[in-house]
Amino acid sequence: MSRIRDDYPELLDKVSAIDFARLAAFIDGEGTIYINMPYKNYGRAKGPQHRLCVLVSNTDPRLMEWLKSTFDGCVYIVRNTKSSNPLGKKRVMHWQVNERMAMHLLEHILPFMLLKRQQAEIGLAFMKLKKTRAQTGTPLTDDEIAQRQGMKFAISGLNKGSGIPLETIQ
Repeated sequence: MSRIRDDYPELLDKVSAIDFARLAAFIDGEGTIYINMPYKNYGRAKGPQHRLCVLVSNTDPRLMEWLKSTFDGCVYIVRNTKSSNPLGKKRVMHWQVNERMAMHLLEHILPFMLLKRQQAEIGLAFMKLKKTRAQTGTPLTDDEIAQRQGMKFAISGLNKGSGIPLETIQ
């Protein structure tokens, strides 16, 4: 996945408003905003680890090159095994940013979001919660884990079209 860049806010300061609007449109149309929870806990983790992710999928390498050169992140190819036409399979590629990079990106594109605005707002609220919590250095409480899970399920429900109003998770 994408590495953490300390200079990411400065990189985004150089991006034009039109490029942020383009990115918002690509995320609205061919992307997703989600919170995942890896199955394994690594390192010093003492509880579930939830992560904010922003992803765009497409088959055109030009889009992936533009996303990577403009917004950094990670581009990878997905094995396409379920194509209805095995002779005409196209390579599906994903561009992805996680956690702080995703947060900074969502802050910039939020004014341009149409379809996935609620997911972006929940993602930003999630990262604000994590940022505040990270300063304590103590294990997560059951209530904090439940709140993170609630945000994960709220975004998942919106992505599946069974939208959960934002007010119910705050």
